[in-house]
Amino acid sequence: MRDLGVGYGVFVRQESSFVLKDNMLVNMGDAYVVINIFNGPLSQDQDLQDSLDDHKQNLIHLPRDFDPSNDYDDDRQRLKIKIFGGPSGGEVFFFRAC
Repeated sequence: MRDLGVGYGVFVRQESSFVLKDNMLVNMGDAYVVINIFNGPLSQDQDLQDSLDDHKQNLIHLPRDFDPSNDYDDDRQRLKIKIFGGPSGGEVFFFRAC
């Protein structure tokens, strides 16, 4: 089996734990989840900006201690999980490394 370099690569059934990687697409039942791992301020994320512009803040889930006024000095890695389809479609979750 080989990846032809088109789209998100090879699909396999996963029945054990695995390491999440940047731009990974995971199918969970009726939903697809896109994983993004990045450095930099959460406040600069395009999905976060779009939610504020479109008044869809209820779809964005930020870390409890998120402080946009102090976000620029924080260089920890971030994890972004965006859900497509299923009952939670459109929701975006952000996490920061401890």
